[in-house]
Amino acid sequence: MAKFSQRPTAKTKHPIGIALVERIPWDDLRVLVVVARTLSFRKAATALRAAPATVLRRIERLEGIFGFRLFDRLTDGLALTAEGRAVYASAQEMELASHKLRAHLDEDLTTRGMVRCSVTEGLGTAWILPQLAQFCRTHPTTIVDLRCAMEVADVLHMEADVAVQLQRPGRADAKIGALPTYVMTLGTDLVPVDIGVRHQLDIWMTYHPDARSVRRVSVFIDWLRTLFDPRRHPWFADDFIHPRDLIGTPPPAEISATPRTLVPAPARAAKAG
Repeated sequence: MAKFSQRPTAKTKHPIGIALVERIPWDDLRVLVVVARTLSFRKAATALRAAPATVLRRIERLEGIFGFRLFDRLTDGLALTAEGRAVYASAQEMELASHKLRAHLDEDLTTRGMVRCSVTEGLGTAWILPQLAQFCRTHPTTIVDLRCAMEVADVLHMEADVAVQLQRPGRADAKIGALPTYVMTLGTDLVPVDIGVRHQLDIWMTYHPDARSVRRVSVFIDWLRTLFDPRRHPWFADDFIHPRDLIGTPPPAEISATPRTLVPAPARAAKAG
């Protein structure tokens, strides 16, 4: 298979030495971890919210420091070299240590900290974002980095602390825009049209087990689950509610969003009518 942009391979079996550690930019190692997981500069750039050229430049900077290449550039993607795998393993240990340090620091909710939430675009902008201001007022020291995109972050690899996503449904062949039932509660001037089609989706909240142990993230997860509680927002229940029945319903901003204490377990699927 063709290769390009090659650097000389390493002659040493252990690429990381004491003299090199002081020269390594830690942020570049984080980039290395994401690239190693995706084996794609483009996909890594999407996960990091950076330009592919920036990701490539950081990898090349690391390769220059180490004196050997970390990835083989192939025509169909990337592949870790033997030396790259050794560096990747060490970088993963550092990443784990950073997560443990963060969990310790975020025990104190009076200090500033961040929660990263990835959500499907429509669900994030139309439902979660309008209510996020109230959470921020209740928890002023927590900064919520809300990423609304069709490509949901991989929580297993800690690209986000928590993700809210939809299972991919079969698309109805219709020319009328299909919007979720709850949009009628947001003060919209849309007119519901009944075309005899009802499509129900499951909404999934996912998070890494280590993220749940971070107190700041745990508080946000509990709040997030209240947004999909069918006892408070019946349009997320199993029973279908027609959009016309929600006209005049107070918008979510007028409903108290104080978090409740919930059992610390992975969230169950909620139904959206």
